[in-house]
Amino acid sequence: MFGLKSVLLNCGEWQIKSPHSSKRGRESSASSEGSSLDINQDIIFPFSIRAKNCPSGMLLMWGLQEVSDNLLVFTVATKETEGFKRFRRSAQVFNYNLKVLGLGEEWHGREDQRIAGGQKIRHLKSALEAYAEKEDLVILFTESYDVIFASGPAEVLKKFKQAKSKVVFSSETLIYPDRRLEARYPVVQEGKRFLGSGGFIGYAPYLRQLVADWQGLDSESDQLFYTNVFLDPEKRKAINITLDHRCRIFQNLNGALDEVALKFENGQVRVRNLAFDTLPVVIHGNGPTKLQLNYLGNYIPQSWTFETGCTVCKEGLKNLSSLKEDSLPLTVVGIFIEQPTPFLDQFFKRLQLLRYPKKKIHLFIHNHEEHHLPQVSSFVEKYGQEYRSLKVMGPEDHLENAAARHLCMNLCKQNPACEYYFSLDAEVVLKNPDTLQILMEQNKFVIAPLVSRIGKLWSNFWGAVNPDGYYARSEDYRDIVQRRRIGLWNVPYVSSVYLVKGSILRSQLAQLDLFHHGKLDADMALCHNIREQVGAGKQENLSLVPKLTVYPVSPKIRPTPKVSPSLNFTHVPNYKLYPKISPNEDPIHSRVDR
Repeated sequence: MFGLKSVLLNCGEWQIKSPHSSKRGRESSASSEGSSLDINQDIIFPFSIRAKNCPSGMLLMWGLQEVSDNLLVFTVATKETEGFKRFRRSAQVFNYNLKVLGLGEEWHGREDQRIAGGQKIRHLKSALEAYAEKEDLVILFTESYDVIFASGPAEVLKKFKQAKSKVVFSSETLIYPDRRLEARYPVVQEGKRFLGSGGFIGYAPYLRQLVADWQGLDSESDQLFYTNVFLDPEKRKAINITLDHRCRIFQNLNGALDEVALKFENGQVRVRNLAFDTLPVVIHGNGPTKLQLNYLGNYIPQSWTFETGCTVCKEGLKNLSSLKEDSLPLTVVGIFIEQPTPFLDQFFKRLQLLRYPKKKIHLFIHNHEEHHLPQVSSFVEKYGQEYRSLKVMGPEDHLENAAARHLCMNLCKQNPACEYYFSLDAEVVLKNPDTLQILMEQNKFVIAPLVSRIGKLWSNFWGAVNPDGYYARSEDYRDIVQRRRIGLWNVPYVSSVYLVKGSILRSQLAQLDLFHHGKLDADMALCHNIREQVGAGKQENLSLVPKLTVYPVSPKIRPTPKVSPSLNFTHVPNYKLYPKISPNEDPIHSRVDR
């Protein structure tokens, strides 16, 4: 059966397009399914429906989305983390029938969180009892915290049936958790050899048979259990289990980053496996590949395309414009003068011009430089009384950078009424007086406006980090800094200016000294600690690295250019190393005025 996914009304005349492309032996991209345009053996293309009088590039309908009665998706999630919300959104985009198991429960895992997962088998085994007699029902089980869908149910069902097996598991290059089992794996002529338990699909009665013998503890390994079933020749034959060797349905990123690229075609974005020339549907950022999944999630499913630009920038917004001043969020604003800074008088003028009621701001100033004492004193004398409170720490207090930032953040963390913490370094030039309110309205845990040095590629974010936690350039970094791609970007590192929700400081981050971690600088330590702690908590190795979000705050930034070629590849960042740039070179400037 088919249903309309979404329609924007009152836009005038409809225009219906179908992305006809030449028939090719390889797979072609499609972000949804459900139309009758069966171009080849692997992909069912959608119709694109637009209204001529609507804003340019606005996609009005994802095509005729199939509401499949023959495919059911199961996942286990004990908390609604940012990663889970991203997974659920991708399922909703393609109209999957999703069943979430275990929500609200405590996660029962060992201290070594890599060895866990029995709780997932227990939930699945219980849920399958209701479907044991439905021989035609196909059930897809997948992780959720580190998974996104890149296409819809019709493509999944088509590829599953082409496999001609009753149960299909994802495959991996790396064997886990017991390397001693390698010799027992069947030899394959092409593709990946080892089973991955993070995603599998099969007919309901056969999945019930798959988990029938499970009697283990919640803290035991689901990966090891499924591996032992697969390596038993009799069980493998009786259940008819195979692996998705060529990543046609499932793509595990661990050990496969060099194989994966983003493909932009006909207004859609897909992940292509370059090794096998396939377009996997379920993308799993297993193991240490969470940051790479975040990169892919900036584009998939249809989060950003060359034709539409950002499609998620207006999701989940908080409207503050209708609130009276007394109802606006109470905020701690931290100003940090950590080095000799030119034009500090101008910085304080811009601070005073921020369009936000001063009586809703607790202001903290840390000045590390004797040279700037007159400017700080002048600002305090003129404007200090306007703020709800004011605390100034000077060179005589002998506070190091990390200690000062920790002290300031604690002013918000320890105040239940504090809704936001806004950190601003003195070398940042914010020309948009509405910056603070714009960031609040985005309603993210951690968000930063995109600022950069005029005419240079230096900015306040990194698109990727190397294995040591230092700077690596992502493939899209240049385009984002130069405003050729404008959107909401999930990145591993921000600095210089950022906004943090007070609620997250008092929950997941409550027990941490956020500005210390090993030998990392204060800003790097902050981002590392947030990435490690915010998400699914301590439940597993599968949680989404939290959204350290970069957002352009000026509405007058030039629009995203149209790209004439219909085909474009972008590789997942694979760590090109560059030296860390010193923050002492020159002030950071916003690119444009409001």
